[in-house]
Amino acid sequence: MQRKRKLSPSHVIHDLSTLIEWRITRQIHDGTKRKRASLYLIEARPAVDGQQLAEAQRTSKDCKSETRPPRDNLILKIFPDTRACEDDYNREVAANAELGRSSAIASPITARDAMFGNISNSDLRWPRCYGTMKVPANVTEGEWTIGESSSEARRGIIFEYLVDLKMLQKDDVTEDLANEIKQLFTDLHALKLLHRDHINHAIWPLIGFNNLFLQRDDTGKKKLYILDFDKALVLGDTARDKSRFADEANRLQQILEQATSKQDETKDLPAEVKRLLAGRGG
Repeated sequence: MQRKRKLSPSHVIHDLSTLIEWRITRQIHDGTKRKRASLYLIEARPAVDGQQLAEAQRTSKDCKSETRPPRDNLILKIFPDTRACEDDYNREVAANAELGRSSAIASPITARDAMFGNISNSDLRWPRCYGTMKVPANVTEGEWTIGESSSEARRGIIFEYLVDLKMLQKDDVTEDLANEIKQLFTDLHALKLLHRDHINHAIWPLIGFNNLFLQRDDTGKKKLYILDFDKALVLGDTARDKSRFADEANRLQQILEQATSKQDETKDLPAEVKRLLAGRGG
């Protein structure tokens, strides 16, 4: 029996550049000073250009592009035009292809239509990725635009917008939540994803997290999410890959044990280091 070929990321995360119109409603995060990606809240609607609509109707029996209302709960992540950000973009697309592979959509048209459908994310622990976008170099907030294919176009990725997220703090970590976090990373590692950007090393020796968030539901229960896979790697089953997964899991275990112990992280540090940290804090 012939082995089924694995779909490439571009066949899982489709390019929606010419299939939707969109406009920026506000900026969520400005990454330009650090030469990182910026996040924008956008409103989007299906493109209604005659040729595009005819193609949509030809390839999608239930296409409703001319009648579907705009959607306003989307995030557009735009990457600067640098080599480092190109690598970030490629890692983000590859990682989201793995996250969405089990429910991959066959074509860009169908992916576009799904974005305007009623899709629940109740079982996911990360924002749903809807597709990629070639973003014009100059975009004016509030003006409707469409993707382009010029050499000046920047790279973008469209995600669902998860509202009212709160960054995970040390004091949030209970035994139950620690187990939930460890299970999340077990699931990511099973998908061969190494996240690499979930611990805030900049505040060492204090405990801090990156890209781990909590969201309260209608009952008050907190739901865990992980975001931003632009530093993530898609690995395999080699001995080195398994070692890297183990290292990430072990380091996470250590951090969570420290968080749940509620002990002073600086307690065992030399006095000179404590003085330096005190100076940094002032």
